[in-house]
Amino acid sequence: MFAETAVNVRDKRVQGLFRLIFGMMTVLLIIPVLVIMGMLIYKGGSIISIDFLFTAPTDGMTAGGIFPALFGTVWLVAVALLISVPIGIAAAIYLSEYAADNWFTRIINLAMINLAGVPSIVHALFGVGAFVIFFEFGTSILAASLTLAIMTLPVVIVSTRESLQAVPQAFREACWAMGATRWQTIRRVVLPNSVTGILTGVILEVSRTTGETAPIMFTGAVFFTPLLPQSVFDQTMAMSLHLFVVATQVPGVPEELPFGVALVLIGMVLVMNSVSIALRMYLRGQKKVVEETAMATTAPILSVKDLEISYGGQQALSGVNLEIYENEIFGIIGPANAGKTSFLKSINRMDMFTAGMQVGGDIIFAGHDVKHLRNVYALRSAIGVVFPLPVGLPMTIYDNVAFAPRLRGSKSKVDLDIIVERCLARAALWDEVKDRLNTLGSLLSGGQQQRLTIARALSQEPKLLMLDEFSIAVDPVTTMRIEDVLKELKQEMTIILVTNLVQQANRLADRTAFFLEGSCVEIADTRTLFSGSAKDQRTTDYIEGRFG
Repeated sequence: MFAETAVNVRDKRVQGLFRLIFGMMTVLLIIPVLVIMGMLIYKGGSIISIDFLFTAPTDGMTAGGIFPALFGTVWLVAVALLISVPIGIAAAIYLSEYAADNWFTRIINLAMINLAGVPSIVHALFGVGAFVIFFEFGTSILAASLTLAIMTLPVVIVSTRESLQAVPQAFREACWAMGATRWQTIRRVVLPNSVTGILTGVILEVSRTTGETAPIMFTGAVFFTPLLPQSVFDQTMAMSLHLFVVATQVPGVPEELPFGVALVLIGMVLVMNSVSIALRMYLRGQKKVVEETAMATTAPILSVKDLEISYGGQQALSGVNLEIYENEIFGIIGPANAGKTSFLKSINRMDMFTAGMQVGGDIIFAGHDVKHLRNVYALRSAIGVVFPLPVGLPMTIYDNVAFAPRLRGSKSKVDLDIIVERCLARAALWDEVKDRLNTLGSLLSGGQQQRLTIARALSQEPKLLMLDEFSIAVDPVTTMRIEDVLKELKQEMTIILVTNLVQQANRLADRTAFFLEGSCVEIADTRTLFSGSAKDQRTTDYIEGRFG
């Protein structure tokens, strides 16, 4: 079953070729950066000192330090961020969460695209006309920061909108069903789950704002002033303009001075970006979103011995020993955080994609130790997976089901038509969608999308089908239809059913395992467990609803 086929060999060669190409492209991108940094350090490193950073220029800017320019740049970036970030986030929230898809929003989107492409010198002229003259702010930090804010606004809006739209719609609908308003949903669910993406836009804005020269040259930055700004209405020096001045406008400048200024300017960008990245990583680590992902395993016979699973040293599952036989429905019940999903991940090696997840013990599948299988792609291709929430790929109904066969090398339209019809029929969906196979799968109802997920899993021709809380987002009528499908599929494959609905396990499973607090408490015939004959009182208490 796991021997490499000609298709596997070809795919590995193609993968190796593209890995080499992408690696070379990455190196080509890094080399210029390293050369530039090396040149700056070589020619300007000798001038860097505490005095250089914290004193003002002297002798007609041919000596001294850069502190006024350094301080002024911090002013400009900070004020620009205070202006653009709230406005950009507010605009993105409106476009993503409130605005209808009509001609007005399309004009706004077009305006943002055009604004992002406007040359910086045009922004400078606009800043002079609007903020310096019309609003009478004069050449000041405020006028310059407003100009920078308008120039970088599209970056904040686009990155924020994409982050908001990346939050699953199911999250919103779950909140609305509980009576939450749209704003409550945005504030409590959508924004907390998109903050890291928003900070990415802020990082990009910081980088661009720090290095721009033209927008501030006519609106607030001056060639030289020994005074530090006291308010947003004062003029100031700026690092980017100071670099231009000492490199091109001032005679008799030591050779190392412009390189030293450039080195500090890049250092400023790196420091500001590092702070933003550190904040993003901190918030990402603090985000408490439970993402239970359904996994599956492919085996006529599955034997698990002394299974141990941990995350970063914290034990999630320990001492699990069980066997699953061909053509049975094996149920797994238990409260949340009992280790059920971790168990599924370990079987088909999906732990490879989970940072910090460590798996010990033996998992023998179809006579093979999965930890030592080299061809993990064959292992996973023999596994059908149905997730807790319907996961329709962003493609047509037909292409969703044909996706796996095409990965295996099937190209014949006739063969694909047969596979699509057979899998949709086995998932009890064919009659409902046969006349609209070329419409997007995401347009189906929740129950139909879940059956589409089953059909896509069946297209892999799995030996084992694993379902993790498949009915969590499906109505009762659809749940019963899917259960009828599973009873029929049992004749062709082994099924692992993870469910929090104990009566669902009672209806479907031949044998059932009870997981609790990272261990497998008991495995027995389902009828035995549900007849009050469980060996462990905790099993009976859970089944009868005393906890969980």
